[in-house]
This record gives sequence, C-alpha cells and structure tokens, in this order.
Amino acid sequence: RFRLRTRRGMTPLVGRQAELDMLRRRWAQARDGEMRSILLGGEAGIGKSRVMSALRDSLAGEPHRMLPLFCSPYHLNSAFWPVLAWLRPSLGLDPRAASAEARDKLASLVGDLELDTAEAMPLLLAFLDLPGDARYGVVDTAAASFKPQLLGLLVRLFGALARRQPLLLLVEDVHWTDPSTLELLRQVQEQLATARLLLLITARPEFRPDWSYPQFVQINLDRLSRRDRMAMVDRLTGGKPLPEVVLEQIVAKTDGIPLFVEELTKAVLEG
Repeated sequence: RFRLRTRRGMTPLVGRQAELDMLRRRWAQARDGEMRSILLGGEAGIGKSRVMSALRDSLAGEPHRMLPLFCSPYHLNSAFWPVLAWLRPSLGLDPRAASAEARDKLASLVGDLELDTAEAMPLLLAFLDLPGDARYGVVDTAAASFKPQLLGLLVRLFGALARRQPLLLLVEDVHWTDPSTLELLRQVQEQLATARLLLLITARPEFRPDWSYPQFVQINLDRLSRRDRMAMVDRLTGGKPLPEVVLEQIVAKTDGIPLFVEELTKAVLEG
C-alpha cells in the first residue's frame, strides 16, 4: 500500500526526527555485532512505513543488506508466508521453470551462505514445494520434526546473511502474521543476539508481544502536533500559502494522522 501511494511522490517526513535518531542508534549497535530488535507501533496511517523508508534512505551509503518481509491479512493461516513471499522471487524461482533449474539455484544459495547442504537442501526443497531428487532426498513435511528443523534452518540462514553484511530485517504489518512466522521472530531474537542484525517490525496497536528480550524495544508513533501538521501541509504545497480557513480545516479534520494530512492536502490542491 505504501509503495502504491509513493508513486505520486514521497510524503514529507515531519515530526519524526527523534524516532529516526533512535533507529539510527540501534542500527549502529547492531552493525557492531549487538543484535537489536524494534517494534514500531501505531495506528493505521500514522507513518510507520514512512519512518522505515527514511531509515532505509539514510543507510544508502553504508554496506548492508536489507531483507523485507510483508505480512498479509489474506495469509494469516499460511505458515511462513512472508518468508516464502521473499525467498521465491529472490531466488528467481519461476513456477514454469524446470525443477532441476530451481534446485540448482537453491543449491547455489545454500553453498554461498556456507550452510550444511545435506541438512538444508531437503528442508528448503520441501519448504518451497520443489521436488527432491536422488542427491538430496525427500523429507516428510507432516512429521513432527519438520517445523522445528525448518525454524532452526531459517534462523541460521538469517545469521549467515548477517555474517556477510550487516542485515536490516524488516517485517511489516506483523499484526497480520501467521503463528509460524511469529515463532521465527522469537527464535531470531533468542539465537542471534550477537549477529550484525537489526530486526525492525511494524504493527498496529492490537499486536502486543510478550517479549522481554534485553535487545528489544518498542517505539510508539504519536499523532502529529498542530505545528507538525502545518509544517507538513507547507511542504506538500511547496511553500505556497493556502487560505487560512482551508489550512485550519485541514489541520482540524486530519486529527494528527499523517496519511490524512497528505490525502486531504492533495485533494485540496487537485481541486
């Protein structure tokens, strides 16, 4: 949704410098090998994705890897759906491609990350719903041991990525995540405490994790103040003054929600 909106131009970032500075400090700690995790919370339209985008932009000149995972209300019961939605296209797995080609791409990733091929390949082939062969064998996805083994492997995969470059692991809209992905996030925080990893999660207020990890912190985005709303309107209009009565209507009706400030101001300009 955020990407679709930004096709018309990026929303000005107003009133979020303190939060952005906090994210940058946590990133510096993670980059030095002290894993940090942050829950960026707030209601819909409050600017969680915009703050996340600002952090990404601020890291453009630094060597790092960004790994985005997107949760979806349509896949609440699909185990590990955000991971699958990232892994399949990142490997270039075309459903129409030959199985042998897909296996070779997966084997290349496993080799590059120096994972145990004998352990990783059967699990990942089953995870990605790819047929096994005589080299790698087949695992039973219905077995009780499959999920714990897969969880451990995915954690090690993230750890291997973080060893190559500092890793920014972004998980958006975690209030829509499935239980398996939520368990993966728990294990990442438990097992990768010394990894060069920043785990940055966004969620609406209804998501209330029972996490008490020392590296975990929650940042809640408040509604914009009146001054910040006026500053945002000024940036959206390019400094062109609006009639006082129109400006007052925008400030009053948008109630401090940045998305509403943006949409109403653009509607006024287009009209």
